[in-house]
Amino acid sequence: MIKTLLFVFAIFLVTLLYASNAKANINVALKNLCSLVASDDTSTLQQKITEMRTHYRLKLQHYYDGISCDGQSLIRTALLNKANHTAELLIEHLPKRKLRMPEHDGKTLLQWINETELAGSPIANTLGDKI
Repeated sequence: MIKTLLFVFAIFLVTLLYASNAKANINVALKNLCSLVASDDTSTLQQKITEMRTHYRLKLQHYYDGISCDGQSLIRTALLNKANHTAELLIEHLPKRKLRMPEHDGKTLLQWINETELAGSPIANTLGDKI
C-alpha cells in the first residue's frame, strides 16, 4: 500500500514539474510578440505562430486574449503602429467569431476602428471582408 502511494505521489510530482516547465516555455516563446507586431515583422511572427502550434498545440485563438501590448490587443497594436502586414496575418489566423467578440473595453474591433478614425485603413477593409 505504501509503495503504491509513493508511486502515485512520484507520478504527481513529475506531472506537476512538467506542467510548470511547459508554462514557462510558453511564456518565453511569447515574450516579444508585441514588438514583432508593432515592427511589422511578419516572417518572425509567422514562425512564432507555427512554433506555438507545433510545440504546444496552441492556435493563435487560444492565447490571443491573454496578450496585452500596453493595454491593447495584438490587432489594435498593429493598427496603431500602421503594421498592416502583421495585422492581416493575425486576422487570417483568427476565426470570425473571435474577431466579432468585444475586447477588454467592451468594443469590437470594428467599433474601435470607427471610433479611432482608422476606418480608411486597408486593415479595416480586410477585417470587414472577413467578418
